[in-house]
Amino acid sequence: KPKPKPKPEPKPEPKPEPKPKPKPKPEPAKKPAPKPKPEPKPDPKPVIPEIEEPSLEEMLAEEELEMAKPAEPAQQETQDAASNADQSDVEVASFTDAISAQVGQRWRIPGNYRNRDDIKTQVRIQMIPGGEVINVSVVKSSGYPDFDESVMNAVKLASPLPVPDGPLFDKQFRSLVIEFDPGVAQ
Repeated sequence: KPKPKPKPEPKPEPKPEPKPKPKPKPEPAKKPAPKPKPEPKPDPKPVIPEIEEPSLEEMLAEEELEMAKPAEPAQQETQDAASNADQSDVEVASFTDAISAQVGQRWRIPGNYRNRDDIKTQVRIQMIPGGEVINVSVVKSSGYPDFDESVMNAVKLASPLPVPDGPLFDKQFRSLVIEFDPGVAQ
C-alpha cells in the first residue's frame, strides 16, 4: 500500500508592506489679516430751530377771517362757468329731446319694425341757423336699409328743427348726431 503523501503545509501569505505615510502638504501662506476700517463718525445731528405753533384759538380766528372775505374773482368766474355749463347741458338735452319728438311725429316706421326695441339708427343732421336741415347721413346703421331710410326721411320732413340761437347752436347743433329707435315715434 502506498503511503499517503503528507499534505503540504500551506505557505504563509506574505504580509503586505506597510504603505508609506503621506507627507503632510505644505499649508498655503497665510494672507495678512485686512486692517479694520475705521468706523465712520456719525454726522452731527442738525439743530432744528423750534417753531412756535399757533394756538388753536389763533388758527380758528384766522380761518374765520378767510371765510369772511368775499370770493376771489377767479373763483367766482369758475363757479359761473360751472353754472353756465350745467345750464348749457340742460339746454342741449332740452333741444335734443324737442328735435327727437318733432322727428318722431313725422316718422313712418315700416310695419315690420314698429314693435321692435332691438334696432337703432344713428344719424348726423347738419343744419343752418334756424334749424333748416341741409344734410342727413347714417352714422351707425341698424342693419336694415329700409329702417335707416325711414329715419332720414322723417328728419327731412320735420325740417326746420327746433334749435337754439347763437353760440350754443354753433357749438352743439350745426352738426348733431342723434339716435332713433321705434320707441321715439310712439
